[in-house]
Amino acid sequence: MSTQTLTMDKNLVSRLLTGILGSALMIFLMVFRYETMVGVATLMMFLFLYEFYDMTEKYNPLKWTGIFLGALIISLALMYNAHGWNHWLFLGSVLVFMMVPIIALLDKDRNLLESVSMTYMGLLYIVVPLAMLILMAHPNIGTTEIFESSYNRFLILGIFLIIWSNDTGAYFSGRTLGKNKLFARVSPNKTIEGSIGGVVLAFLIITIYAKFIIKDHATYPMIWWYLFIFLISIAGILGDLVESQMKRNLGIKDSGSILPGHGGFLDRFDSLLFAIPFAYICFLMLLK
Repeated sequence: MSTQTLTMDKNLVSRLLTGILGSALMIFLMVFRYETMVGVATLMMFLFLYEFYDMTEKYNPLKWTGIFLGALIISLALMYNAHGWNHWLFLGSVLVFMMVPIIALLDKDRNLLESVSMTYMGLLYIVVPLAMLILMAHPNIGTTEIFESSYNRFLILGIFLIIWSNDTGAYFSGRTLGKNKLFARVSPNKTIEGSIGGVVLAFLIITIYAKFIIKDHATYPMIWWYLFIFLISIAGILGDLVESQMKRNLGIKDSGSILPGHGGFLDRFDSLLFAIPFAYICFLMLLK
């Protein structure tokens, strides 16, 4: 067996172990309680944002200001879940985004346009989707106390199952059947066959999930689940391509090296961040 084959096998094993163990822990924490889900989302916000600002360091983003404002945005989402929308939340949202150029203005050596733009991008690309995830987790708006019965765990878990099954299906379909490049200029390893395989596996997994695992699946009609799968799968593919293009522009291979076989946190969760806003649209449709 060649050295290259051994390296590929080790990378695959490392990738699978990291994915399985990490996914199992995340599923447990996401499903357990609303509070643990919020804790995971908040931790993800800190880790992702720190990694993003490290990636874009040459544009001199306001790293710690951005992380602080990210925590404020998450707090605003929690306040919205507890009390609904009011003028104080609106004022808080405006102040969060106004603080960035004001702080950048105080540093005379900073390129204000580059710095502010990259700080905003981190907030919009990472924090806003995670805040939407928290909003979807607690659909009963306006209560002063978070009741366990109001935790929308089946929807939250469904989002992660779609993303993970899509990624897994695309990876193995691409390795075995992939011939036609999906977007060679951005990501030469991604194929049309792999993308189709990912969507097919997502449909299969969620069909089993909705019909045999979710006991109150009548709340989520199958036609809605299928629309959910389609939009999230397409958004996940686009999110992966967008992050690949960002890394090309920055001249880096991975967003980080903390996850064996996967690279950085953004390499593992780029699809999720892009998919959550589309999931939120489907969620609002369900409420109607």
